Amino acid sequence: MITLGGFVAFVLLYMNTMFRLTMLVTMLTEQKLIINQTIPLYQFMHKSIDIEDPKDPVVLDKVRGQLTFEHVCFGYGDAANVINGFTLAIKPGEKVAFVGASGNGKSTMFKMIGRFYDPTSGFIKLDGVPITSLSLEQLRESIGYVFQETYLFGSSVKENIRFGRPEATDEEVIEAAKAAYAHDFIMALPEGYDTLVGERGMKLSGGQKQRISIARMFVKQPAVILLDEATSSLDNVSEYEVQRALDEVLVGRTTIAIAHRLSTVKHFDTIVVIHEGRVAEAGSYDSLIASRGLLYQLEAGAMEGSEGRAVHEVH
Repeated sequence: MITLGGFVAFVLLYMNTMFRLTMLVTMLTEQKLIINQTIPLYQFMHKSIDIEDPKDPVVLDKVRGQLTFEHVCFGYGDAANVINGFTLAIKPGEKVAFVGASGNGKSTMFKMIGRFYDPTSGFIKLDGVPITSLSLEQLRESIGYVFQETYLFGSSVKENIRFGRPEATDEEVIEAAKAAYAHDFIMALPEGYDTLVGERGMKLSGGQKQRISIARMFVKQPAVILLDEATSSLDNVSEYEVQRALDEVLVGRTTIAIAHRLSTVKHFDTIVVIHEGRVAEAGSYDSLIASRGLLYQLEAGAMEGSEGRAVHEVH
């Protein structure tokens, strides 16, 4: 026979022992998880830099924005090449659109222009100089990006615009905002240019964030502008406002845009259809449509998709 006191003591001892065993197992499990997470972090911290500045970089007095691609090839790791002999010449101030099905290398070309990757063969030149011969500072200072997803810091509107050129004055920031058609909505904010936008710009709409990113690019005054689906995630009103701001900023600057909606690039000087990592056809929108090639097929496919969505919505 066990007394009541003995039973209570046994239960308390049992629960205390199980608690300590559970804590021990949990600690060992978490420690193993942390070690497994630390290994790739350690390897990353000791990874050598693939893209380095040249020892004696060429310095361009003024970047005009002429881009030349000569038989460029590139592949990620051991995978098959994404870019296969890409050859194209873009004149200073020319507006060029890259179009084509997903996975044909459009975004990869953007990454190589900024030297986030180097071609495995071939050359990319800026104003006749291979970009591998330029300093990363001058190259990337000459390029302005507008992406589909805009990242804003949790600081003020003014500081987010000034991020494009930290030494810009308040007057230059305001002029950039006016050029991006952002000044009016900024002045309507509670504290104007000193309003905190929240983490990732959570207090602003998609169109407002995109116009701030355009103002940021405008204050930087780059010679080359890269647009990666800059208006695809916006509603019609916001898209119109952002497109109007872009039309203001792009004047006189070499522009390359990735676009899936052909309506946004019909007015561009040259449309380049990329297929299997190479230039399949290039020319004005009207000439390519008249030739009934790949662009014509893309346009026809887009129209069929729009009609299909419209029928689905009606039903």
